[in-house]
Amino acid sequence: MSQGNELERLEGFVAKLLVEYNGLREEKEGLLADLHQREEKIAALESELASAQTERSDVGTRVKGLIKQIEAWESSLGENEPKAQQKMSQESRVQRNLFSVGQPEDNAAE
Repeated sequence: MSQGNELERLEGFVAKLLVEYNGLREEKEGLLADLHQREEKIAALESELASAQTERSDVGTRVKGLIKQIEAWESSLGENEPKAQQKMSQESRVQRNLFSVGQPEDNAAE
């Protein structure tokens, strides 16, 4: 083979190598951009999740406070009723309890 052919082959190989290198570099840049976008989205979702968890905790605390207030109100009803009203039937006492879930027989001890 002549030196001319060898040189042409080498030039072709280098040109092909540079084209592939540039293609890989562009692909890398695109992948890095995608990665950056996904990392931003993950950070936003983590922030949203933390906010939702905080809100859920706050709501839970407020609901517990409301339940305590209702229970205190219910117990104060029994203390402040006149004697005639205190003799109401066991069934109506069960109906007054906002949190009774069982049958009236189940709540007879209340």
